[in-house]
Amino acid sequence: MQRVVRLLTVLVVAAAAATNPAAAAAETADTDTCWATGDVNGNTIAFEIADWVYLTNFVGGQGPPPDPLYEGDLNADGFIDQGDVTIIWLVIISELEVEVPILTVCNPDTIRGACWKDGSCTILSPANCAAAGGSYLGNETSCACDCGVWGDVTGDGDVNPQDVTYVVQLVYYQNDMRVQLPACPYEAGDVDCDAAVNPQDVTLYVQYVYYTNDLFCDDPCGE
Repeated sequence: MQRVVRLLTVLVVAAAAATNPAAAAAETADTDTCWATGDVNGNTIAFEIADWVYLTNFVGGQGPPPDPLYEGDLNADGFIDQGDVTIIWLVIISELEVEVPILTVCNPDTIRGACWKDGSCTILSPANCAAAGGSYLGNETSCACDCGVWGDVTGDGDVNPQDVTYVVQLVYYQNDMRVQLPACPYEAGDVDCDAAVNPQDVTLYVQYVYYTNDLFCDDPCGE
């Protein structure tokens, strides 16, 4: 019963905003605040699968933004990213109770990209990625994982003596000549996957190249 009442409340709020946009605009202008209803795709029905699909596509760079934009900032953190998509999903699947309308930011930031943490990737804003302790790969990057040939730091498609030289230069002489693929969640040359390029990696490169002893950790992209 609570589920029905909550959804009816959401629908009424969404419909009121749609039928009286002038009043909504006036309220926003007077208070400098905006109210999100959960109707992300603008069809006057809030928190439905279509809203989840719409926001998922936008966050993933495959669809248009919500209109008005603040309808996508459902957690009111000033960013539109995977956190907002998750809220819609939880409302639909887990019956998360959301009090609507949601007081939110009128002009949320839409800058976002791939955020890798502990071998998994989420599309987040730079600020939210940093707060989560993740590694932000850059604006507009996707979660597609590509480390090329694992261990190749020169970008020539092979692991050979030149890669050993590059890693030695980095570790012992602070001379960084590596090619870092933007879609690779691990630092180029970190072939033991300990989140650092250090003498241990140099040892593994020497073993690999000169003694055909492959002690590299697994390619994080599974290739």
